[in-house]
Amino acid sequence: MYDIIILVFVVIGGFTVIVFLLKLLLRKNVEEIKFDPSKYNSIPNEKDIKVKIDELLSKNNTIQAVKYLKDNKKMGLKEAKNMIEKYAESNSSAALNVFNKMKSTLDDENELVTRIKSLLSQGKKIDAIKLVVESRKVGLKEAKNFVDTIV
Repeated sequence: MYDIIILVFVVIGGFTVIVFLLKLLLRKNVEEIKFDPSKYNSIPNEKDIKVKIDELLSKNNTIQAVKYLKDNKKMGLKEAKNMIEKYAESNSSAALNVFNKMKSTLDDENELVTRIKSLLSQGKKIDAIKLVVESRKVGLKEAKNFVDTIV
């Protein structure tokens, strides 16, 4: 009879200890359970990601750009690295194309001004105005005003 009573106390004590340990392990503070919007940043859209990557690449932070893309697009490291490399190459070639186009435009502009100055030194103002009309596709008044600024 005493054995049964001892066994009941042991089982109840063991059960109490298990419940206590589970409560201790699974206990959460009310602050942890409350929703805190600051902890959950909104997912950036494509434009925000592009702007941030442009900013990082402009500062030569390629590694941070890869990490940012990997984290925000939920992709692997290798895939993010390849995308950043391709993006940087395409942007640098686009920038180079724009630079070359601007340079050729400036070269053309300098050549036009040189030709106009040559015509003006020869006393051929009308020919200079015609040259501006043809090269710039503007009206006579705009061409005359342009030639007058060179004089």
